[in-house]
Amino acid sequence: MQIKLNQKTLKPIIIFSLSICLFLLINSRAVNWQFYSDESIGPNNKLEIFDNLSFDDDLIIFSSQNNNTYALKQNTGNLVWEFTAQNYSPFPATIIDDSVYLANFDGTFIWLDPQTGLEVESGSVIAGNNNLLIPDFETDLALKITYKK
Repeated sequence: MQIKLNQKTLKPIIIFSLSICLFLLINSRAVNWQFYSDESIGPNNKLEIFDNLSFDDDLIIFSSQNNNTYALKQNTGNLVWEFTAQNYSPFPATIIDDSVYLANFDGTFIWLDPQTGLEVESGSVIAGNNNLLIPDFETDLALKITYKK
């Protein structure tokens, strides 16, 4: 049995093939890049980020369980800098103007340079009796926030 390929028989085959391609294209998820902090962390030993991503114009900044904070180029995933803190920070970095701020579980507040990841200054956040004291690095004073019921 021989099948004749003409416009009438090819049209359904082409439509079906294009439909399959379109379905696969819509349902595929392309991975633009992946970041591994060291060789021991890979697909079977993943470093958890916990959704604490912060975005700058072209950087992604996040902290990980290994006490490191990373800055990556958004479009390539290339490492720009890495900062190692004394303790883990589960909180997203705060980016304000040309500064990156981190807060750790031990009450440390850290100010980083966003271009280099170098520590500019650090201090302790003190909380108690419905008050929160945060260091102001510009004035060497503390900002006091009082919670009233």
